[in-house]
Amino acid sequence: MSFASHIFVFYFLPIVLLIYYLIPQKCLLLRKAFLLIASYAFYAWLNPLFVILLVFTTIFNYALSRIIAGFKSNSMHLSLMVICVVENLGLLGFFKYACFFQDNLNSMLKLFGAGTFSALKIALPVGISFFTFKILSYIIDVYRGNLPAHSFLDFACYVAFFPQLLSGPIQRYGTIDAKSERVPVFAEQLEARIEFLSRFSYGVALFILGFSKKVLLANVIGKVADAVFAAEAPGAMDVWFGVFACFPSGEVAQYEA
Repeated sequence: MSFASHIFVFYFLPIVLLIYYLIPQKCLLLRKAFLLIASYAFYAWLNPLFVILLVFTTIFNYALSRIIAGFKSNSMHLSLMVICVVENLGLLGFFKYACFFQDNLNSMLKLFGAGTFSALKIALPVGISFFTFKILSYIIDVYRGNLPAHSFLDFACYVAFFPQLLSGPIQRYGTIDAKSERVPVFAEQLEARIEFLSRFSYGVALFILGFSKKVLLANVIGKVADAVFAAEAPGAMDVWFGVFACFPSGEVAQYEA
Protein backbone atom coordinates (compact mmCIF):
# COMPACT_ATOMS: atom_id res chain seq x y z
CA MET A 1 0.00 0.00 0.00
CA SER A 2 1.58 3.23 -1.14
CA PHE A 3 1.21 6.41 0.91
CA ALA A 4 0.12 8.17 -2.28
CA SER A 5 -2.53 5.60 -3.21
CA HIS A 6 -6.23 6.40 -2.96
CA ILE A 7 -6.71 3.32 -0.77
CA PHE A 8 -4.37 4.71 1.88
CA VAL A 9 -5.50 8.34 1.67
CA PHE A 10 -9.27 7.88 1.45
CA TYR A 11 -9.82 4.58 3.27
CA PHE A 12 -7.02 3.19 5.41
CA LEU A 13 -5.70 6.34 7.09
CA PRO A 14 -9.09 7.96 7.90
CA ILE A 15 -10.46 4.69 9.32
CA VAL A 16 -7.33 4.07 11.43
CA LEU A 17 -7.34 7.64 12.78
CA LEU A 18 -11.06 7.53 13.53
CA ILE A 19 -10.88 4.26 15.47
CA TYR A 20 -7.66 5.25 17.25
CA TYR A 21 -9.10 8.54 18.53
CA LEU A 22 -12.43 6.92 19.45
CA ILE A 23 -10.54 4.65 21.87
CA PRO A 24 -10.28 6.59 25.18
CA GLN A 25 -6.79 7.66 26.22
CA LYS A 26 -7.15 5.74 29.47
CA CYS A 27 -7.44 2.52 27.41
CA LEU A 28 -3.79 2.77 26.42
CA LEU A 29 -3.28 -0.97 26.02
CA LEU A 30 -6.18 -1.16 23.57
CA ARG A 31 -4.81 1.80 21.60
CA LYS A 32 -1.42 0.13 21.30
CA ALA A 33 -2.95 -3.19 20.24
CA PHE A 34 -5.06 -1.50 17.57
CA LEU A 35 -2.05 0.46 16.29
CA LEU A 36 -0.05 -2.76 15.98
CA ILE A 37 -2.87 -4.55 14.13
CA ALA A 38 -3.29 -1.60 11.77
CA SER A 39 0.46 -1.57 11.07
CA TYR A 40 0.50 -5.29 10.29
CA ALA A 41 -2.55 -4.90 8.04
CA PHE A 42 -0.81 -2.06 6.22
CA TYR A 43 2.29 -4.21 5.64
CA ALA A 44 0.26 -7.30 4.70
CA TRP A 45 -1.39 -5.34 1.90
CA LEU A 46 1.94 -5.51 0.03
CA ASN A 47 2.55 -9.19 0.70
CA PRO A 48 1.14 -11.25 3.61
CA LEU A 49 4.36 -13.28 3.76
CA PHE A 50 6.30 -10.13 4.66
CA VAL A 51 4.33 -9.94 7.92
CA ILE A 52 5.65 -13.38 8.92
CA LEU A 53 9.21 -12.10 8.58
CA LEU A 54 8.37 -8.92 10.51
CA VAL A 55 6.71 -10.86 13.36
CA PHE A 56 9.58 -13.36 13.53
CA THR A 57 12.32 -10.74 13.69
CA THR A 58 10.30 -8.75 16.26
CA ILE A 59 9.87 -11.75 18.59
CA PHE A 60 13.48 -12.89 18.20
CA ASN A 61 15.00 -9.49 18.83
CA TYR A 62 12.73 -8.65 21.74
CA ALA A 63 13.60 -11.93 23.47
CA LEU A 64 17.30 -11.34 22.87
CA SER A 65 17.08 -7.74 24.11
CA ARG A 66 15.54 -8.93 27.40
CA ILE A 67 18.32 -11.50 27.79
CA ILE A 68 20.94 -8.83 27.07
CA ALA A 69 19.35 -6.52 29.65
CA GLY A 70 19.41 -9.29 32.26
CA PHE A 71 23.06 -10.27 31.89
CA LYS A 72 25.70 -8.60 34.03
CA SER A 73 28.70 -10.43 32.59
CA ASN A 74 30.57 -8.16 30.18
CA SER A 75 31.68 -11.03 27.94
CA MET A 76 28.22 -12.59 27.67
CA HIS A 77 26.66 -9.15 27.38
CA LEU A 78 28.85 -8.31 24.39
CA SER A 79 28.52 -11.75 22.80
CA LEU A 80 24.73 -11.58 22.77
CA MET A 81 24.78 -8.08 21.30
CA VAL A 82 27.15 -9.24 18.54
CA ILE A 83 24.89 -12.23 17.80
CA CYS A 84 21.93 -9.89 17.47
CA VAL A 85 23.78 -7.52 15.14
CA VAL A 86 25.07 -10.38 12.97
CA GLU A 87 21.62 -11.97 12.76
CA ASN A 88 19.91 -8.75 11.70
CA LEU A 89 22.58 -7.69 9.21
CA GLY A 90 22.79 -11.24 7.88
CA LEU A 91 19.05 -11.35 7.27
CA LEU A 92 19.17 -7.96 5.59
CA GLY A 93 22.13 -8.98 3.44
CA PHE A 94 20.46 -12.23 2.41
CA PHE A 95 17.34 -10.55 1.08
CA LYS A 96 19.15 -7.64 -0.55
CA TYR A 97 22.14 -9.41 -2.11
CA ALA A 98 21.37 -13.14 -2.47
CA CYS A 99 20.05 -12.74 -6.03
CA PHE A 100 22.98 -10.49 -6.90
CA PHE A 101 25.54 -13.10 -5.81
CA GLN A 102 23.62 -15.91 -7.49
CA ASP A 103 23.56 -14.12 -10.83
CA ASN A 104 27.23 -13.22 -10.64
CA LEU A 105 28.21 -16.77 -9.66
CA ASN A 106 26.29 -18.18 -12.63
CA SER A 107 28.00 -15.66 -14.90
CA MET A 108 31.41 -16.78 -13.64
CA LEU A 109 30.51 -20.45 -14.11
CA LYS A 110 29.41 -19.75 -17.71
CA LEU A 111 32.65 -17.90 -18.35
CA PHE A 112 34.71 -20.96 -17.38
CA GLY A 113 32.42 -23.38 -19.20
CA ALA A 114 30.94 -24.92 -16.07
CA GLY A 115 27.31 -25.72 -15.52
CA THR A 116 25.11 -23.23 -13.76
CA PHE A 117 22.67 -23.89 -10.93
CA SER A 118 19.06 -22.87 -10.58
CA ALA A 119 18.89 -19.49 -8.92
CA LEU A 120 16.41 -18.84 -6.16
CA LYS A 121 13.87 -16.08 -6.75
CA ILE A 122 13.89 -14.10 -3.52
CA ALA A 123 11.45 -11.24 -3.05
CA LEU A 124 12.89 -8.23 -1.24
CA PRO A 125 10.63 -7.26 1.68
CA VAL A 126 9.80 -3.59 1.31
CA GLY A 127 11.22 -1.42 4.08
CA ILE A 128 13.46 -4.17 5.50
CA SER A 129 16.38 -1.73 5.76
CA PHE A 130 14.35 0.69 7.87
CA PHE A 131 12.93 -1.73 10.43
CA THR A 132 16.24 -3.63 10.65
CA PHE A 133 18.19 -0.52 11.62
CA LYS A 134 15.43 0.55 14.01
CA ILE A 135 15.82 -2.81 15.75
CA LEU A 136 19.59 -2.45 15.87
CA SER A 137 19.35 1.02 17.40
CA TYR A 138 17.06 -0.39 20.08
CA ILE A 139 19.33 -3.36 20.82
CA ILE A 140 22.41 -1.14 21.08
CA ASP A 141 20.59 1.22 23.46
CA VAL A 142 19.61 -1.77 25.62
CA TYR A 143 23.21 -3.02 25.57
CA ARG A 144 24.45 0.37 26.72
CA GLY A 145 21.89 0.45 29.51
CA ASN A 146 20.07 3.45 28.11
CA LEU A 147 16.64 1.79 28.04
CA PRO A 148 14.71 0.10 30.83
CA ALA A 149 12.51 -2.92 30.25
CA HIS A 150 9.56 -2.40 27.92
CA SER A 151 6.63 -4.61 27.05
CA PHE A 152 6.61 -6.67 23.88
CA LEU A 153 3.63 -4.66 22.64
CA ASP A 154 5.60 -1.41 22.92
CA PHE A 155 8.56 -2.87 21.04
CA ALA A 156 6.34 -4.39 18.33
CA CYS A 157 4.58 -1.04 17.81
CA TYR A 158 7.97 0.64 17.51
CA VAL A 159 9.20 -1.80 14.87
CA ALA A 160 5.99 -1.98 12.80
CA PHE A 161 4.74 1.62 13.14
CA PHE A 162 3.22 2.03 9.68
CA PRO A 163 4.02 5.73 8.99
CA GLN A 164 7.74 4.86 9.29
CA LEU A 165 7.72 1.26 8.11
CA LEU A 166 8.34 1.74 4.38
CA SER A 167 10.36 4.93 4.10
CA GLY A 168 11.62 5.89 7.54
CA PRO A 169 12.90 7.94 9.19
CA ILE A 170 14.84 5.60 11.47
CA GLN A 171 13.65 6.98 14.80
CA ARG A 172 15.28 5.71 17.99
CA TYR A 173 13.07 4.34 20.72
CA GLY A 174 14.87 6.54 23.23
CA THR A 175 17.60 9.18 23.02
CA ILE A 176 20.21 10.54 25.37
CA ASP A 177 20.47 14.27 26.03
CA ALA A 178 23.55 16.32 26.99
CA LYS A 179 23.10 15.44 30.70
CA SER A 180 23.08 11.70 29.93
CA GLU A 181 19.46 11.41 30.99
CA ARG A 182 17.15 9.14 29.04
CA VAL A 183 14.62 11.07 27.01
CA PRO A 184 12.22 8.60 25.34
CA VAL A 185 10.99 9.86 21.99
CA PHE A 186 8.79 7.17 20.47
CA ALA A 187 7.99 5.73 23.90
CA GLU A 188 6.85 9.10 25.18
CA GLN A 189 4.55 9.58 22.20
CA LEU A 190 3.21 6.06 22.64
CA GLU A 191 2.61 6.31 26.39
CA ALA A 192 1.47 9.88 26.95
CA ARG A 193 0.29 11.63 23.83
CA ILE A 194 -0.75 15.26 24.18
CA GLU A 195 -3.52 15.70 21.63
CA PHE A 196 -4.55 19.14 20.42
CA LEU A 197 -6.89 19.99 17.58
CA SER A 198 -4.44 22.65 16.37
CA ARG A 199 -1.62 20.08 16.09
CA PHE A 200 -3.90 17.64 14.31
CA SER A 201 -4.98 20.34 11.84
CA TYR A 202 -1.36 21.30 11.21
CA GLY A 203 -0.48 17.66 10.57
CA VAL A 204 -3.37 17.29 8.12
CA ALA A 205 -2.21 20.40 6.27
CA LEU A 206 1.35 19.04 6.01
CA PHE A 207 0.04 15.69 4.79
CA ILE A 208 -2.09 17.33 2.09
CA LEU A 209 0.86 19.45 0.98
CA GLY A 210 3.19 16.45 0.74
CA PHE A 211 0.54 14.33 -0.97
CA SER A 212 -0.04 17.07 -3.57
CA LYS A 213 3.68 17.37 -4.28
CA LYS A 214 3.94 13.61 -4.71
CA VAL A 215 0.92 13.20 -7.00
CA LEU A 216 1.08 16.42 -9.01
CA LEU A 217 4.85 16.88 -9.30
CA ALA A 218 6.92 13.84 -8.36
CA ASN A 219 4.80 11.22 -10.14
CA VAL A 220 4.68 13.31 -13.32
CA ILE A 221 8.44 13.89 -13.30
CA GLY A 222 8.97 10.21 -12.54
CA LYS A 223 7.48 9.33 -15.92
CA VAL A 224 10.39 11.18 -17.52
CA ALA A 225 12.87 9.00 -15.64
CA ASP A 226 10.97 5.83 -16.56
CA ALA A 227 10.93 6.77 -20.24
CA VAL A 228 14.66 7.57 -20.31
CA PHE A 229 15.85 4.39 -18.61
CA ALA A 230 13.43 2.23 -20.61
CA ALA A 231 14.99 3.48 -23.87
CA GLU A 232 17.46 1.15 -25.59
CA ALA A 233 20.05 3.81 -26.47
CA PRO A 234 19.32 7.13 -24.75
CA GLY A 235 21.54 10.09 -25.57
CA ALA A 236 23.80 11.81 -23.08
CA MET A 237 21.38 14.69 -22.48
CA ASP A 238 18.50 12.25 -22.11
CA VAL A 239 20.39 10.34 -19.44
CA TRP A 240 21.10 13.54 -17.51
CA PHE A 241 17.42 14.46 -17.64
CA GLY A 242 16.57 10.98 -16.38
CA VAL A 243 19.06 11.20 -13.51
CA PHE A 244 17.79 14.58 -12.34
CA ALA A 245 14.21 13.38 -12.67
CA CYS A 246 14.92 10.53 -10.24
CA PHE A 247 15.51 12.79 -7.25
CA PRO A 248 12.24 14.73 -7.06
CA SER A 249 10.26 11.69 -8.15
CA GLY A 250 11.64 9.57 -5.31
CA GLU A 251 12.78 6.80 -7.64
CA VAL A 252 16.22 6.52 -5.97
CA ALA A 253 14.75 6.23 -2.48
CA GLN A 254 12.23 3.67 -3.70
CA TYR A 255 14.89 1.34 -5.07
CA GLU A 256 17.08 1.65 -1.97
CA ALA A 257 14.24 0.83 0.39
